Amino acid sequence: MKEIPKGIRENLRFLIVEVESQVSNLRTFLATGSAGVGRRVVDRSGYAYNLKMRIHGNCFAHLGAIRKNGDPLPVRAMESIATDLERIAELCRECVHGVESIKKTGAVYR
Repeated sequence: MKEIPKGIRENLRFLIVEVESQVSNLRTFLATGSAGVGRRVVDRSGYAYNLKMRIHGNCFAHLGAIRKNGDPLPVRAMESIATDLERIAELCRECVHGVESIKKTGAVYR
């Protein structure tokens, strides 16, 4: 495979930007405790998931096309990367929920 197919490449680029944004917002949330920033992290939950699913769909379609003569490993790697990136976004949301839970119980988290 000389180049990552356009559909996979573009969606992966968007997913990387989204996860970078989620991590940045999580850092801000942890530093400031801003409920608005925390809400921003939680509210974006579907976007990373949808991008991951688009990448998986494109990978599946591409695997069918290269089944006979191509190397499936790069496409499988893109699937794995997309899954791991979406998991990072999910962990950001879980961190926000965890901090909010700690705040509700009155415990100190700093």
